[in-house]
Amino acid sequence: MTNAYLQHKCFVSQGKYKPGSEYEKDLIDIIDSLPLTSNFTRGFEMSSSGEGPNYVSVTHQCRGDSYVISAVNYFGKIDYDNNFCISNAKKFSVGHYSNVPWGIFIDNLTTIAISEKNPTELYAAGERKIGRDKVYGMVQCTQDLSSKGCLECVTSNSVNFQKCMFYKRGARVIGRSCNIRYEFYPFVAVGPNYLKT
Repeated sequence: MTNAYLQHKCFVSQGKYKPGSEYEKDLIDIIDSLPLTSNFTRGFEMSSSGEGPNYVSVTHQCRGDSYVISAVNYFGKIDYDNNFCISNAKKFSVGHYSNVPWGIFIDNLTTIAISEKNPTELYAAGERKIGRDKVYGMVQCTQDLSSKGCLECVTSNSVNFQKCMFYKRGARVIGRSCNIRYEFYPFVAVGPNYLKT
């Protein structure tokens, strides 16, 4: 799919490995260990695994404007303080678009994400015709939240960042507890929690 990462640069001569190789094992080990070993009290950490050609290293760092780095356990709690919105600078004609169907679309995705049929994923994506255009969207909450917490998080971010999101040709709200994204091009794979309207 397009735009898999916000920003990225690939080194074509590096990062290639055979499935089942020692390098892949070390890579999986280090990725799996990140949430277990990361303290992040300074907002920066480096980790490594393996030796020689199987050596893998990862550097992760908070954005410079993330002022609150805490070792406080936020498990099951909504983080209202560390969310931000990025939107496309391009706007579109208000005459062909209304915030009402956009809000209904996000509400419908949230309903799917928190449904009893989908109790542990807290994720949904889909597409909807709005005006002349087809809009693609996604909502996702961290799995430490309850369904009620997920609904509260998405609703809060939808309200708090509406100036950033509405009438733009794409936007995303990124936070520790939940994420919202919509674009005017497909950016997620069609799966079991995919809504078409």
